[in-house]
Amino acid sequence: MHRARHGKRRVRALPVRLDLDQVISADEKTSIQARWRCHLTLAPGQARAARVNHEYKRGGALAYLAAYDVHQARVLGRCEPTTGIVPFMNLVTEVMKQEPYATARRVFWIVDNGSSHRGKKAVSGP
Repeated sequence: MHRARHGKRRVRALPVRLDLDQVISADEKTSIQARWRCHLTLAPGQARAARVNHEYKRGGALAYLAAYDVHQARVLGRCEPTTGIVPFMNLVTEVMKQEPYATARRVFWIVDNGSSHRGKKAVSGP
């Protein structure tokens, strides 16, 4: 059993077991410019390359939130109109409803110190 210090209290932690525990690394990318093509892309034909028109309409800025499963090398993500605790908790809820996370003994979320995953609301969960 490992001992770690968390604030002023001691936490006894079991070692991570790959067969029982899951590890997810999560982060967000803000201000992604959404664009919609004005014309459909034409598939390649016989002796013709695919045709992609350069014209587009702006769709505003979005945020992409991603959860990376470090054991399975899989990314689960979603777009949201903004960042914050609510969009982050939407990602957590979506991920935690899926297997193997829903039935895992423990799921470790590794996040940076951004405001989207700090505070009592983020710690208490959805």
